[in-house]
Amino acid sequence: MTGGPAAVLLADVLPVAALIGLGFALGRRRLVSDDEARALNRFALFVAAPPLVFGLLAGQSSGAFLPVLAGGYLAAELAAYGLVALMARRLAGRSRRESLLIGMSAAFANHVYFVLPVAQNVYGTAAATPILSVVTVDSVVILTGTVVLLDVFATGRASLASALRAVLRMPYVLAIFAGLGWSLAGWPVPEGLAAFTTFAGAAASPVALFAAGVVMARADVLRLDGLALGTVAAKLVLMPALAALAFAALGVAAVEKLPALLAAAGPAGSLAMALAIHYRVETATLGRILVLTTAGSVLTLSLLATPLP
Repeated sequence: MTGGPAAVLLADVLPVAALIGLGFALGRRRLVSDDEARALNRFALFVAAPPLVFGLLAGQSSGAFLPVLAGGYLAAELAAYGLVALMARRLAGRSRRESLLIGMSAAFANHVYFVLPVAQNVYGTAAATPILSVVTVDSVVILTGTVVLLDVFATGRASLASALRAVLRMPYVLAIFAGLGWSLAGWPVPEGLAAFTTFAGAAASPVALFAAGVVMARADVLRLDGLALGTVAAKLVLMPALAALAFAALGVAAVEKLPALLAAAGPAGSLAMALAIHYRVETATLGRILVLTTAGSVLTLSLLATPLP
């Protein structure tokens, strides 16, 4: 990467965001239906994303997971998550389950499909380890914890085993554990397996981003409310600020923290919306947050993508 934020925007961020814009445009014109978009999203989630994350993790050294960086990032996430969930519950009067998922939207980023390709455009292969460390801690702690709490609120009793079964049914979560295990074992990745993960994984981000654009075309973003705007500010401004403070306090090296800051400033992930649909939680505010953070992250990622020292 060379040049300032404008160069990053044009060369590194917009080429990725353009897939969302194309899906949004075709969705608005009804040239691609919601059912078709959901089918594409299932392909990305169940077929393309697992080889992508497995190949990236398995192909790295045993240092593929960065515990200090992941711990600092998690601390920032928990602070943003808790603050926004409390705001949604106490100030906006939303239900406990909706408040929980709105809090998750302020912390959990679209890191695999959106941030990772942008970070690789900016930093090359150096971006993979920090971003995947964030993906791992998000999957193990944030996602699992959210599912446990949703079950508690839905049934009135904790069911960690049920939540773990639900999370472990997600292929990309299994791929994360498999890739980490492969890396820690120090096994070489066979040439054929590497070719497969590269070939299949290359489809994950383009297909998922296009499908997300189609779904976003249905969101009523004009009916804004204070909670949606506050959550967008928390995701795009507060979360990266908290992560930067945590990384500074822990002395995380620039080569690790700069890619991770892109994850902190990235758009809200779609998993909160998927969980809302599964648990029959109101999705209107979550949809607006998803659309607005995706649009706003084009700017935040461009501003935060600074050259490695």
